[in-house]
Amino acid sequence: MTVMQEHKEIIMKELKIMPYWKIVFFEILCVERLWKVYERLAEGKEWDKRQLFRSILDHIQDVAESEGTIESSYLDICDENLIDPIKVGMDTIPNDVINAIGTLIDEMNKKVPNNVVYFININFEFLDNFIYWKYEMEINKESDEFVNNHSLIKLEIDRQMSFMNQMKSTDSKTELAAWCKENIGYSILENYWFS
Repeated sequence: MTVMQEHKEIIMKELKIMPYWKIVFFEILCVERLWKVYERLAEGKEWDKRQLFRSILDHIQDVAESEGTIESSYLDICDENLIDPIKVGMDTIPNDVINAIGTLIDEMNKKVPNNVVYFININFEFLDNFIYWKYEMEINKESDEFVNNHSLIKLEIDRQMSFMNQMKSTDSKTELAAWCKENIGYSILENYWFS
């Protein structure tokens, strides 16, 4: 079993005993880790919708605190702003982020955490693809081992455990929402960027 698989099992076990609103905050924090990548990639592009999607993410956080629902028009916005990537690989990231936002909206409106595994996996899948791409590696056992031991994977595990520990430490939505807003500024890539 890989480090990532072990981590996912721990997270799933912890989330199963948490109320739905805490699960939503965990999912929001996972999406926020990818947001910084979208933000940087979008700069200067014709499909740049940073202001629009930042406002949607802020709205999602506000609604999560009140356990309300989000207007279906926001799902339409996500669908309308998917781009047609020219090639595969890192060019799919904008759509990955927009799809994650749409999935989060849909799940919040249904009030059922059907997509927890998706939100845990999305960041690790992104990092897996990024590390393979950055180091131009072939898919094999040695490459898999390199990925599993990469500092970005370890950092994501630490971040997700930090989210989990914070959620376990409070039963106040207001307190958790404030903590989330203070802790959304970290990119999943840290200082690694596209060359």
